[in-house]
Amino acid sequence: MTSSSASKLVRRPILTRGRGSRAKKVSFRLPVGVAVLLSEHIPNISLFLRTLVYDALEKLPVYLEMEEFRLELEVTRLAEELEKVHRWQKLVLKHGSYAEAYLQKLKGGIVRDRKLHFLPEPPPFVKPEELVTVSDIVKYREALAKRLVQLLDRLMELKLSRSRDTRLHADATTTKEE
Repeated sequence: MTSSSASKLVRRPILTRGRGSRAKKVSFRLPVGVAVLLSEHIPNISLFLRTLVYDALEKLPVYLEMEEFRLELEVTRLAEELEKVHRWQKLVLKHGSYAEAYLQKLKGGIVRDRKLHFLPEPPPFVKPEELVTVSDIVKYREALAKRLVQLLDRLMELKLSRSRDTRLHADATTTKEE
């Protein structure tokens, strides 16, 4: 354990709780130099390592034979991409036009005398350049969502057919026993 090549000391996987309950936690040791290099140049080391693992899995020969696993992996990647792009959209608006509207509201620059208290606040004015960026992000999110629906449809077909096959096999087994 004291050798410097202990870069792949992998602990037993632990089932995580909460949001990612279907994921296994894997931890391993890296040489200090590698860890420092990663932390200096990679903003999200966990995402970087997950991407490396996904890419390595795609190169395995067994990966091509396992359609259900391949689909689940691609669905996971698309879900992560959708979350990341949605976060970008919120950042653009939150720290752009919405921040200016909030500041004006704090300063008392926006006065609404006749607005009924139960009506929602109208959305703040969005700058044209932000609107173009957000609309591009929305188009990209729609394309990702469309691809996600296609993948999920196929994945559900596979899972349902496997479920039916399992039930048919169980029914045949109980029939033979009788």
